Amino acid sequence: LSVQNIATAPVTGPSGDYQAEFSAGWARVSVDTPLFVPGAFAEERLAALGTAGDALGYVGTEGAPFPTDLAATYADERLLPAQTFVAEFDASPGAQLSFGCMFGPSNDTIAGAAAFPLFDGNRPFEGDLSSRVGFYDLGVEENEEPGFGANQPARGTGGTPEHLPITRITGTDARGNAYPDVATLLSVRLEWKRKL
Repeated sequence: LSVQNIATAPVTGPSGDYQAEFSAGWARVSVDTPLFVPGAFAEERLAALGTAGDALGYVGTEGAPFPTDLAATYADERLLPAQTFVAEFDASPGAQLSFGCMFGPSNDTIAGAAAFPLFDGNRPFEGDLSSRVGFYDLGVEENEEPGFGANQPARGTGGTPEHLPITRITGTDARGNAYPDVATLLSVRLEWKRKL
């Protein structure tokens, strides 16, 4: 799995321009336990990923980090424009891929896919899956305008808590904040390697 930040210019929002950046992330391959489920509530590790870009809570669990040498949190390891993070994992027919990484200019939004089938029968999916990636509001912290919130990681920590189910953001969130099309910011691809 390769996740590349393809933003070629700053994102323009209502209050001005901001840089599109993402945290390191986590990819899970499973038949029935995705990393997150829209409509459910974010568990503690997912909340840490979405509010602080901290994927370290998943180390030692099912799945794989991207980058593969994950050793830091958002403050130390960000996916900036023109950079690529890679995750490696094993999969067999019936498995689904779910993954997420924090959208840095947000309070608790991840870019990811909830449950993408890796196989069509016995044939593995290979190629671009960017169109399957979306922004998801984890519902653990009140949203501020992307790129300009006082409680977003670039400017502070610990926004106003909330307890809402995970929802996909399409254009604007429930508070009316505008988000760019994630496909203009991230390129996500799958490539298979045979084990010898």
